[in-house]
Amino acid sequence: MPALLEQLLAVPEQALGLYNLVNSGFASAADQARFILRRAAYHGIPVRTTEVRDVTMASVSQSKAPRPRFSVLSGEKFTAATGKRPVSWQAGLDAHLEAVAPRYQV
Repeated sequence: MPALLEQLLAVPEQALGLYNLVNSGFASAADQARFILRRAAYHGIPVRTTEVRDVTMASVSQSKAPRPRFSVLSGEKFTAATGKRPVSWQAGLDAHLEAVAPRYQV
């Protein structure tokens, strides 16, 4: 699948304004980390841990700026302009892990 930006530029009359070029779906940072660890191991990429702990934004004392409880970038404007829905974040990450896996093969 061509890069999202290439797909958007293929319809220049629609490619106006700001777009979030993001994969579809959403997950917490912890859920993303769990997925990456599982799929990295599947692809033979060595991992140093398999444990991921959930934390809340409230527990992160460094964060002084107010943060919303739920914040997700939407790719709906892209889909409306191109008629195409980006692949899921899981499929995108898995494709990346598969592509980089040979670097880790011994």
